[in-house]
Amino acid sequence: MGGDVPNISTVEPDKKWPTQHSWSADPEEPAIYWAAKPREGRFNMKSLIFLLALALVGYVYPSSPSIRRDFPSQAHLYPHATFVFSLCTDPSFSENSLHIYRYEGVILSGLPERGLSQAGVRLICKVKIRGIGQRQYLLQIEEPRIQELNGIWPKDPFTSAKKLTERLAPLLTKAVKFEYINGRVGTISVPANLPEDILNIHRGILNIFQITIKKSQSAYDLQEAGIEGICHARYLVQEDKRKGRVTIIKSKDLNNCQEKVVKHTGMAYTQLCPSCQLRGRNIRASVTFTHVLKPTAAGAILQEAKVREVHQFTPFHELDGTMRVEARQSLILEQITTATVSEVPDFQIQRTLQFRSDSNVLQQPFTLIRDQNIILKVKDTLNHIAQHNVQTIHSDAPSRFLELIQLLRSADHSSLAEIWRLVKSQPELRRWFIEALPAVGTIDSLRCLKSRIQESEISRLEILQTLLLAMHQVKTDRPVMNLAIEIINLSAIKEIPFLRKATLLAYGSMVFRFCADKSTCSDDVLKPLHNLLAEATSQRNDENIVLGLKAIGNAGQPGSIKSIIKLLPSFGTVSTNLPLKIRVDAIMALRNIVHKDPKTVQRIAVQIFLNRKNHPEERMMACAVLFLTKPPLTLVSMVANSLLTETSLQVASFTHSHITALSRSSLPGTYTLATSCNLALNILSPKLEQLGNRFSKVYRMDTFMYRVMAGISAKLLLIKSSSTVIPTALMGKIKGHALGGEVDLIQVGLRAEGLQEVITKSRSTDIRITENRSIRRILSKIVNWKDFPEEEILGSAFVRVFGQELAFVQIRKDIIDQIGQFMTEPLSGQWRSYLQQLNNGINFQPVKAIMAAEVRRVVPTAVGLPMELNFISTGLAVAKGSIEVRSDPPISRLPQLLTSKIQLKARLAPSVAIHTRAFMGINMRYIRSGVSLQANVRSTIPMDITTKINLKEGSFRIDTTPAQKENKIVSIDSQVYAISANMENLSAVRRVAILPRSTRRDISSQRFRSSAQSGRVPDERNVAQVAPETLADQVPCSGEDQHPRVPTKAAYRACMRADKIGVQACIDGRMENALSVKHIPLYRLIGRHQLNITIIPVSSGADIEKIVLEIQAGAKSLTKMIKLEDKEIRAPSVMSSDRLGRILMKQAKGNRTLGRSSSSSSSSRSGHLSGNRHLRAGSIISSSSSSSSSSSIRKSNKHSKGQTRSMRRSGKVNLRGSTRRSGSLRLSSSSSSSSSSLRRSLRRSSSKPRSSLHRSRRLTLRRSSSKPRSGLRRSLRRSLRRSSSKPRSSLHRSGSRGTSSMHRSSRRSSRRDILELRFKSGHVSRSTASRRSIQVSRSTSQRSSSRLISKLRHSSGIKSRRSSLSSSILRSSTQRYLVGKAGTPLLVVLLRVRRTDGTQQGYQLTGYGKISSRIPRMHVRLVDLEPKNNWKICADALLPRSHKLLTLTRWGENCEKYRVAVTVSTGQLASHPATKVKMQWSRINENLKYGGRMVGDYLPGLAYSLGLSQSYKRNRDRQITVLVALTSPQTIDTIIRLPKMTAFYQGLRIPTSLPVHAVTKRMQEAGFHSIAELSETFLTMNQRQCVAENDTVWTYDGNRLNHSLSNDCYYVLTQDCSDSPKFMLLMKRAQTDKTKKSIKLIVSVKNLTIEVVPSSDRMILLVNGRKQSAGQPILPAVVEVVQNVTGITLRIPSVNIEKLYFDGERVQIVVDQMMSKTCGICGLNNDEKKMMMPSREVAEDQDRLFESWLCSGTSCKDDCKVRRDFVELGTVVEFEGQASRCYSVEPVQRCLAECTPMETRSRRVRFHCLAANYTVTDMSLFNKKSVDISRSVDSHADCMCRCSQ
Repeated sequence: MGGDVPNISTVEPDKKWPTQHSWSADPEEPAIYWAAKPREGRFNMKSLIFLLALALVGYVYPSSPSIRRDFPSQAHLYPHATFVFSLCTDPSFSENSLHIYRYEGVILSGLPERGLSQAGVRLICKVKIRGIGQRQYLLQIEEPRIQELNGIWPKDPFTSAKKLTERLAPLLTKAVKFEYINGRVGTISVPANLPEDILNIHRGILNIFQITIKKSQSAYDLQEAGIEGICHARYLVQEDKRKGRVTIIKSKDLNNCQEKVVKHTGMAYTQLCPSCQLRGRNIRASVTFTHVLKPTAAGAILQEAKVREVHQFTPFHELDGTMRVEARQSLILEQITTATVSEVPDFQIQRTLQFRSDSNVLQQPFTLIRDQNIILKVKDTLNHIAQHNVQTIHSDAPSRFLELIQLLRSADHSSLAEIWRLVKSQPELRRWFIEALPAVGTIDSLRCLKSRIQESEISRLEILQTLLLAMHQVKTDRPVMNLAIEIINLSAIKEIPFLRKATLLAYGSMVFRFCADKSTCSDDVLKPLHNLLAEATSQRNDENIVLGLKAIGNAGQPGSIKSIIKLLPSFGTVSTNLPLKIRVDAIMALRNIVHKDPKTVQRIAVQIFLNRKNHPEERMMACAVLFLTKPPLTLVSMVANSLLTETSLQVASFTHSHITALSRSSLPGTYTLATSCNLALNILSPKLEQLGNRFSKVYRMDTFMYRVMAGISAKLLLIKSSSTVIPTALMGKIKGHALGGEVDLIQVGLRAEGLQEVITKSRSTDIRITENRSIRRILSKIVNWKDFPEEEILGSAFVRVFGQELAFVQIRKDIIDQIGQFMTEPLSGQWRSYLQQLNNGINFQPVKAIMAAEVRRVVPTAVGLPMELNFISTGLAVAKGSIEVRSDPPISRLPQLLTSKIQLKARLAPSVAIHTRAFMGINMRYIRSGVSLQANVRSTIPMDITTKINLKEGSFRIDTTPAQKENKIVSIDSQVYAISANMENLSAVRRVAILPRSTRRDISSQRFRSSAQSGRVPDERNVAQVAPETLADQVPCSGEDQHPRVPTKAAYRACMRADKIGVQACIDGRMENALSVKHIPLYRLIGRHQLNITIIPVSSGADIEKIVLEIQAGAKSLTKMIKLEDKEIRAPSVMSSDRLGRILMKQAKGNRTLGRSSSSSSSSRSGHLSGNRHLRAGSIISSSSSSSSSSSIRKSNKHSKGQTRSMRRSGKVNLRGSTRRSGSLRLSSSSSSSSSSLRRSLRRSSSKPRSSLHRSRRLTLRRSSSKPRSGLRRSLRRSLRRSSSKPRSSLHRSGSRGTSSMHRSSRRSSRRDILELRFKSGHVSRSTASRRSIQVSRSTSQRSSSRLISKLRHSSGIKSRRSSLSSSILRSSTQRYLVGKAGTPLLVVLLRVRRTDGTQQGYQLTGYGKISSRIPRMHVRLVDLEPKNNWKICADALLPRSHKLLTLTRWGENCEKYRVAVTVSTGQLASHPATKVKMQWSRINENLKYGGRMVGDYLPGLAYSLGLSQSYKRNRDRQITVLVALTSPQTIDTIIRLPKMTAFYQGLRIPTSLPVHAVTKRMQEAGFHSIAELSETFLTMNQRQCVAENDTVWTYDGNRLNHSLSNDCYYVLTQDCSDSPKFMLLMKRAQTDKTKKSIKLIVSVKNLTIEVVPSSDRMILLVNGRKQSAGQPILPAVVEVVQNVTGITLRIPSVNIEKLYFDGERVQIVVDQMMSKTCGICGLNNDEKKMMMPSREVAEDQDRLFESWLCSGTSCKDDCKVRRDFVELGTVVEFEGQASRCYSVEPVQRCLAECTPMETRSRRVRFHCLAANYTVTDMSLFNKKSVDISRSVDSHADCMCRCSQ
């Protein structure tokens, strides 16, 4: 031996240890670990001998492969953890000894806080272990005792479960054999009749002995096998040499496992969110072992072991509290004796240490059921459900339904068949059995259903509602998948088209669930779907192709990409011949494959998106799929860069909006993607934000609350086509985020191609359009012409739940035709029989029961019992009733529904019950112990109504009877329990509330007592004493901790009584929760919550016979009125409607001359006294007429004396005191002006002595009350002149007293910028503004104090006149009816009650309107039907100007007590379009005042939280103004002015771009009047024009093309490019004058050809080659011709030509509803600005575009002397090493035969080359060849011919 040998005694702790490897693969080769640094210069033989002995004695390698598999794959060494044992520390048992241990296992479920109820189970026994051979041992349990706990632990003791112990003792005491080698448990051998659930308890005991010791380390990590699987474990070894013991502490993270034992169901459609788990796990578990070993020479003996395992769960954030299941084990060695020799039983079954269960996860019980005859138990349960749920749903029906499902799950196929035989002839039992069968979810239930279908024992409706649910709820495995393949191939399924589609979609969902946990899915499972798609593709069956794609999309497996890619654009050749919708469906089929193979989907989607030859819709769908993969930053940047050169505006808008929406996401799962998109926005051009809603968009909203770790997101995809403003596709999706995962809740998609054409079809004249041969003949002259595909009218819709498509429907032209035929033709005999049955009355009793949710998660505990976490929800519904329908006259055609009188009588009693439970704890067939939340919702709404409908007369009536008894229409009850039950004592199921009942009063009812008064000394807390013997002795609780917790209680009850209809509705809510324990969201759920909504009949006089709701519209409305309005006593001075209209128009005209808004004035009076506001409020509140103004002024003069005295003390003017004492202060319009004069006088006199101030105020009051308006103005001017002589500083001091200190902040200038902007109404013209500025400039030059004068005028006269229109509505009592005598009402709504004494009570709603008048107005009135009751509600709306809308709401006695006015104006704010809403009120009731004060208290804080800036200055009292300005398509500025504050927000981003540029100038000018033009605006929105003038053409899409016509050939200016062209417009150079043009219009209507040729003085019109005067009609009702001095205008609506104008130089054509349906020089009319040639290729320049649309000549005698033809390159070139001749792949313009070129142009042409010796006969075949070279050739622009005879 050479070299240095390590010495253990000289270990340097600072040096790193060599990396430790796993156990050697060769069991005979020992592994030697070097544990020290070699001693320098010396050789230590003792150290070497010690190491060899240690390696040979201590390390004995296991021979069992199952044990080697569990050894650690990795280990971490610690430099400081040098450790070597003096004796053998590997745990072992002597083969000749018997080890007797005392074992105790406890499981507790509940909240971690003490004083709350818990559920628990405990097992106490003795464990004997003896050796029976080499490394083989026998474990036997003796004296087992099972105990239960249900109460407050440790206050309440465990109780013995004697019957359960007696039942399980024979199984528990059976011995098991196990291998044990060096602390590792190997194979376990068990008897054949030992259930796995019992064996798991043995596994829990053996798991304690699973110890991995590394002698060279005291702290290490590894992956260790155990009962829970292979999980990460951390060891810490400590040696007590004094006691000769070794303590080993092992902790395992049960969330970090290589192979975790877990069973779950119901979570296949949920996608995990790793980033969410980083913020907080909803489920967390760990276990800690403490072993005490006694090392001996033969091996270490386990003397004591303590195990503590904790499983915690919360639906919210884990830091805010969790529910907990805690398992504890205690194993203490009592004695070691000599083992007696006994016979070893025969063990036939080999098992491992990992947990295992006999039953499927669906076999886990909902409730414990005693073993008995399943068939009889099912029949009894069915009888109970059928008997107790006839009229309404019984309260225990959902729990009974769960019991039925559990029984059926334990039944095999033969038992199910026997049950069916018993119930199939009994309708009630059959119905409930069929409802329960889908929820069973076992292969036997699916096999039973298949047998019933094959034997035709169930109807089609039963198959439809049963089979689909069964396939979506069944637990998938290999036998189930084989059975599902047999079902989809049944002939009974294939005969029903809809059922066949639904079952194939359901089979795809089964494949998704089956392969959810597998990396790859087997081909035999996917084969039926792949075969369906391949067969449909080969047969070109579009419906089956769509079905196959959708089924494959539901499966979502990467193995299906090969089948899908054949149909994808840019990948497969088959896709070129498929419709657009199928290609889009192929892209959408990739959406679920994203979850398993996102990289492949990314590569496919990005290629489709970047290929600009693909259709825009295909590219947009590829973009949507691409972002589902959450692409990295590099891919997002690639997409963003492609948009910089994007040619399709639809794609650019869609992608940009998608990136923008994702950049704003707040979800943790999209954080990385959001940051990438945010960076990509810096690359994109800001111009993309200006694309309006005319283009495709993506709208996305999401929210996530980290405290509850839950959120929701919604996404809407609007895919539009350039041919219509209506979206061609709309897809919306709602996604939920909770519990560390995300799931697509629901997704709906609609597709409507050609919908706008159907809507606008009625605008076109119904003329038979035939094929025009002239158009086809001209198209044949255009080289490389390709027909544009006609998109048939197609509508489709689909619904997806949890990402799986459940159903879809397609509507084609033939279906629409069938529907139209059905609507017009007489009803068939079958439909007549249905109507006859309805006429006679139909009794029905539908029932529906569904398992809405079943989510289960089962994991093992250290004790060996399974811990289950489940969420189960089921719902049942019953609706017994009858329906009778009668019509007069009888209906023979469906259109008669619009003219017949229909009476419907219905008696219904719908009843719904929903039961939801969540459980956490031990759940097995023997015992159930845990915490359960149970929530029950029950609703019953009986109805007995009679409905009469007459659409022809506009009447609708409903008669019903009043409530006869008290009825709980909604009842909700939720409570959390601690449940304990065992199968042997089901009658003693214990269920106590988590929050126990306590006699202690809550804290609010207790009194404070000082220590001296109480005389008590606080008790000292007991110190926790932990006994090492048993877990039961661990009661470390003080007396205070054992007291029950007092729950937080709350109750709410509110009732609303309606005596007139004899009913009272009450809401009663009660709540008890654990917020007093800990204030977190989870503890808010703990406790009991109740909510009841009850309808109670009340008596108020005679009994009610009937309640009638009647609606009458139209001319007969007056006949339905009960309380005529003419009977009302009106004031003698009521003005008529015409007079009121003149007053309002006059005031509106006066306001237009002012040109300023009240919003600007309100911001400029912050320095005024508060008395000004009181005076202004008084003028608004006043409601007297002009005739009573003198008396009001006298009252004001009397009050002014007292007011003046008060002003001496306070310095303020307040006129509201008189309002409080003597009613409202009544001032006329002159008094309003006097108040302004009073305020100016007070300000002017502020510097005078008190006496003079008093006299001046009194004098001003007298003058203002006696002078007319002109006198007031003169008085104002005199006051202003006197005040102008005062120093400016005094004026400044007096005007700035009320200024708040907050206005002096650093943000004062920015606030002033937005707050001082003036709102300009839309009716103010520029001329008015200029005249106003001239007047202001003149007044400025005449007076030196112009600033003060303009300010005073602005705040007094101008402001009062501006608001005169709004204030007059509130002020004048004579104007309380804006409509006046408006004639007959338009609508009458009656809600009346008929009593037995003949009286009628109720309400009457009457609506009037004059929409078509010069001033549109509307009036609505609600009155009480009682004759003596004058209580009314009146609402009025008036449109005095196009940009202003006034509304007034009044209520009270004769609508005079309370008033609220709202004014809505449109205009501009600093050149931005804006809307102002102003609300004023004079008097409101106390409830509104109280509510307003409450809202006002929260407004500052709410505004601050929303980010609004605030300015605390007073505005107008009793007025709220909201101003919204659109500063950009995506940002708005908002100003909110309240009486005490002003809040504003600048640059508020809105989720969408508002179509500012799409609003026409006509709509801006019309204002609110444009609402009536919306229909016409919608119909004409697709009108586009193309203009050709001189040498310039402006296309439909806005392109400007410059090209001069150099020959006499016709060019296709524009044409209809559908399969059946309706028109074609040709243009050429005129013969007489080369500077002018001539046109030819070819129309398909009767093969009409119209030519217009210019002459020297007029336009010559040729119709089919014959001259015709312009006044003579061409085709009546088809072509309209108008000729004036300049030109001719044609209009042909039948072919969508709205206008065609021609004057010899200018050609203007306007087409309607031709978006994306035109071609030619004018373009495709799709906003894409592409120069498209007839070959469907984009032209490189404008000259190529014009040449491509040239109509070639045929002979030299034609006017056109050129043609387009494929040419040969004149020279032989060398291509690819050989001599070749090249031929053009695109046509070149050349002269005809016998013609010579007069003008040539050089063109760069592409060629395809062939060998020089190859003979070419037809060069037109080269148009589809590839391009080899490009050369410049001559193109003949014009030619001259010498034609031979």
